This record gives sequence, C-alpha cells and structure tokens, in this order.
Amino acid sequence: LIKLETGTTVYTLEDCRGLEDARIRDDGIDLLVRTGRGVRAVALNATGAVRNVHDVPTPSADDSVATFVRSDPGEPAPLEIVVAGWRAGYLVGVRFDLVTNESRSYVLEFEEPEPTSLRVAAWGSGTLRRVAIGMPGAVDTDGRVLLYSDDGDAGPKLLHDLHPNGSSFSETQREEFSHWQHEYGQDVRFIPDMDGDSLPELAIGAPGGVLSWHVDLVAHGTGKSLRHCATNEALYRIGTNLSLDESGRYMFTGGGYVGWPESLESDAHAVLFDLQRDPGIAATFRVNGPAPTTTP
Repeated sequence: LIKLETGTTVYTLEDCRGLEDARIRDDGIDLLVRTGRGVRAVALNATGAVRNVHDVPTPSADDSVATFVRSDPGEPAPLEIVVAGWRAGYLVGVRFDLVTNESRSYVLEFEEPEPTSLRVAAWGSGTLRRVAIGMPGAVDTDGRVLLYSDDGDAGPKLLHDLHPNGSSFSETQREEFSHWQHEYGQDVRFIPDMDGDSLPELAIGAPGGVLSWHVDLVAHGTGKSLRHCATNEALYRIGTNLSLDESGRYMFTGGGYVGWPESLESDAHAVLFDLQRDPGIAATFRVNGPAPTTTP
C-alpha cells in the first residue's frame, strides 16, 4: 500500500497473489487480498497500521473471488464479505460477517466445464442481499451472469440467469451482439436504481469481440437490458474492469484500444460513462495522451 503524497510504502503483505477489493473509510482503508491459502481481509487505519485481520473461508484457495458488500450511495454498507469459487465442480458461495466472524456457505450452481474465471459483486440494504457472479467463458462458450437474492436466513435464490442468448435479449440484440457473447460477464457491478423499483441495477462488462464492445445495464427486477453503454469510436476491450464513483453516477471502465489489441502501436483508452445520460459518454481518455479526447 503506497501513500500517494510521498510515494512511501505504508503497508506490505507477504504472500499476496492479488488484490480482490478495496474500500476506503473516513479513518482508513479495508483490503481484500488473495493469498496462497485463500482470502484475507485487512483493516488499516489512516497511518497504515493494522487494526484487524480476518482469514475468510473460501471454496478453494486458488480460484476464489471476493468482494465487500456495498450499499447505495449515502447508506451505511453491511460489514460483510461475499466469496465465490469452485469446489468439486460446484459453484459455492460464502457469506462472511466481519463483526461476528461467522460464515455461511452454500452451493449456488452446478456448472461443467468450469469457466476460465469468475467475477463477483454484492449489494446489501437492511436484510436484503444481492449477489451477482460473472462467468466469462472461453472463446467457444457463452459468458453468463447469475443474479441471486440472499435475504435473511432463507438461503440464496436464483433471480436471473443472464447471457447474450438468454431471454434478457431480443432477437435483434442477439444477432447484433453475438460477437462478444463469450466474454459477457467479464466484470459485474451493482449501480443505483434506474427504473424506480428501489432496487439496484446491474452493470455487466462485455469487452470481447470484433465489432461490438459494451457495458450492459440490466434491470434487477426484470432481468431485461435497459441500455448498452458504448463509445462512438471502435475501442476494443471496453468493459474489462468497472468501477463507480461515490455518488454512483459515474462509471469508469478501462481496457480500450484503438486498433487491434495485439498491436504494439495501439493506444490504451479508458472511458467515463454518466449513468444518468444516454448514451452517457462523459469522457474518453487516451492513456498516453495529454488530455481526454472528449471533453465532459
């Protein structure tokens, strides 16, 4: 963990295989890191001193993914972590309470063969919980996103099974976006309510393909696509990574290239979308350029 003002290291964790999630607090930061033995939650204060450490149970040590449970902008977030991973061919979820140190695991879905990777997002308000798991497939396998409810002690319930060839897409959309169906679900994020049902919607990254690169905004209640966030120019790989600002209005995504991604001369881009506008392009940034190519 690096302090931006000075460039000095304030915290180091050994055996770190990757940063799963980070959540900034007024008095510090919470980290979720993947280690050789699973997932570890580390809470640091503003100076980088460790407040507490939790080793979170995982379905497997190698391919589990984890996220903090988030809430709507301005609301307190539940002090919980959700982990998803494969165990003996089954997709297993774990819900971990940071206050009580209690965990609950459950089988979510049976899927063969296992996808190459998983993505996970979680939302909570009161006793309501929603979990989205992205499963981008291989080149010849459709990606999909599973949306679950996990309210109270009732256990998880599958609400929607989302994929480009599923019921959430019209026949025209399936034909138009068939180029990127194998990477549907490359990233997932809950975003503020857009259709007035007081429940969050879901942003799904779909960066694959040759002709189309989008972020799909899906209604939580119906599972129908609300709209596709795309750019006016051909930026390959848009939707690889998604993040929201604190207000929940702006979504930032990286991974864009002008020209083929394999080209060493291709410039990497990032795009800022305004979710309250349609099509919603707020700015397009060229990583090696002096300024945004589109002014907000």
